[in-house]
Amino acid sequence: MKSKATKQAKGVSPISGVAPPKHTQFGAKNANPRNNGGLPKYVREIREELKGLLDPNLTMEDYQAIVDSSSTDSGLRGLFAEAVVKKDTKTVIELINQAWGKAKESVDLTSKGESINPYANLTTEELRKLLEK
Repeated sequence: MKSKATKQAKGVSPISGVAPPKHTQFGAKNANPRNNGGLPKYVREIREELKGLLDPNLTMEDYQAIVDSSSTDSGLRGLFAEAVVKKDTKTVIELINQAWGKAKESVDLTSKGESINPYANLTTEELRKLLEK
């Protein structure tokens, strides 16, 4: 480290003037984990649990079994399975969006197959003539 570095650059708190203990610094074993992807850990866990419930091999009987055991199992699993059993599509779609993220939507910029830009089909010479007028 540079000899003329500020106290903050050397890892010293500007408020207390003391460096934080090594066991609480980022990257240390059992310390504050780095925030991967900007999401809190519990959100990542919820997403992983929802992805596990979206298995295409699960049948309605499997979802009913999850609903029956929801008092001892995860509440999220019970909520999702109950929505599937009751065919509550709004809740299922919201939970799928939470697990995988919303689908990207595209916007059609044409009208009846024609471009919105009236000059799109003109050649360079025709455009020059229009600009000269």
